[in-house]
Amino acid sequence: MASNIPMMSIVFVLLVSLCSVYSSNSSPSHSPAGFTLELIPPYSPKSPLFIPNLTSEERMQMMFQHSHERAKYLDAMLSSTSSNHSKYSLEEDTVTPITIKRVRQSAIVVEVGIGTFGNNNDNDAYKSYLLTMDTGSGTIWTQCESCKQPPPNHCYPQTTPYFPNSESKTYKEIKPNKPYTISYAGEGTNSSGILATETFTFSSASSSTSKPKKLANIVFGCGLKNYNKNAEAEKAKGNTYPIAGVFGMGLSLEKEDHSFIKQVEDKIGGRFSYCFVPKPIDDHITPPPMYLKFGSDIKEPRTRSFPIIPLFTKQGYGSYFVKLEGLGVNDQRLNIDSSVFSPSSTGPGGLLLDTGSEISYIVKAAFDVLTKKMDSYFENFERLVTKEGGVCYRRMDSNKGFTNIPSLTFYFEGGAKLDVIPQGTFFYSPKQSPASKETFCLAILPKPYSLLGAFQQVNHRFIYNTKSKMLRFGRVDCAKDG
Repeated sequence: MASNIPMMSIVFVLLVSLCSVYSSNSSPSHSPAGFTLELIPPYSPKSPLFIPNLTSEERMQMMFQHSHERAKYLDAMLSSTSSNHSKYSLEEDTVTPITIKRVRQSAIVVEVGIGTFGNNNDNDAYKSYLLTMDTGSGTIWTQCESCKQPPPNHCYPQTTPYFPNSESKTYKEIKPNKPYTISYAGEGTNSSGILATETFTFSSASSSTSKPKKLANIVFGCGLKNYNKNAEAEKAKGNTYPIAGVFGMGLSLEKEDHSFIKQVEDKIGGRFSYCFVPKPIDDHITPPPMYLKFGSDIKEPRTRSFPIIPLFTKQGYGSYFVKLEGLGVNDQRLNIDSSVFSPSSTGPGGLLLDTGSEISYIVKAAFDVLTKKMDSYFENFERLVTKEGGVCYRRMDSNKGFTNIPSLTFYFEGGAKLDVIPQGTFFYSPKQSPASKETFCLAILPKPYSLLGAFQQVNHRFIYNTKSKMLRFGRVDCAKDG
């Protein structure tokens, strides 16, 4: 994925910690630095993007809508037309579209400190901002106060004051000036401005005793012309928007890679990691905290059940990929020719890892085999499809939750596999009344390419190593070992 990319929606990819026994490149010659950020998912009441009092059906519909918008951006980045998936034949009855009370961007957010302010005895002072965490975007950017001048105003309305770059003692524009432009097609967000360096401060989210980590001379985008359709929608309602930009965790496609990961790669030994907790069925429950960890803050897995697979990038794409070879239902591999996941004219091939998308996408040929198997499993259920192409099933039984609901398996090269629990395979909507039905929607849509979204990554720790180009992952209880 290109450096001009943002948004999770929930999310939305990632981690890296390899034992030296597996790779001599997994540790730099010096001890890597470590720091941790709390990840705030959109389904948490702690999130500024959380919308209370929505029904589970409304949240399900919103998930598909947000993923549909994300897909438009990915289509543009992956040289694929955004209408491809809508051309598929969907002759079954469709789920009635739901009017959502209020729609906001669905994204995982992080809080970061930018700049240095105050007198000589107060150099720890900085400005805090909420940014979208996105493994598909390589550039960090935020709105700078200069976007207000000269008229007309080129800022979108945000809750916190725009970054006062002229007042920061550590702000420095890169000379000669290096402009940047980022556009998130389909998501209605764009930003352009100049690249500069600043001191970024990361609080120790997982420890109250550790000091904040300061990293100097981090290249970021100082946004001078910015637009965000979600912010404009909030403005029309008399509200401000809490998100001040994007914290890109992907790779940059620029000639000079200014992505955050590349900038700190030597400091952190190339390693970063995260662990997503499942969405609670009850929206009033705040999920346990989850974290984005770097370098020495990442604990080595105690078990060999964490397989290691090659992690690769592709020329023209700023995202992380792994080689997908098959799918399975309830640990039974489906009859899918692995060649359907290979590069083609409609996509980059492999499996793209993306935290900016809530749900996953699978190439059409494999999606058809998967849904045929699901149809057989749910033959006594009512079958429906959403207008976005999602497949859903309904049953009249009393609320049984995920009892007797199948799991999903992704098979990778070398025999490694990712077993996705039913809670990460289906989006569940319980019965709303005695006469209504439970609904299970497969959190996967057909596309010309394959992508692993945040919804399918829950309760797994992913550890990325950009130096050794390896990915390690394994099943854990993220609520206890986030």
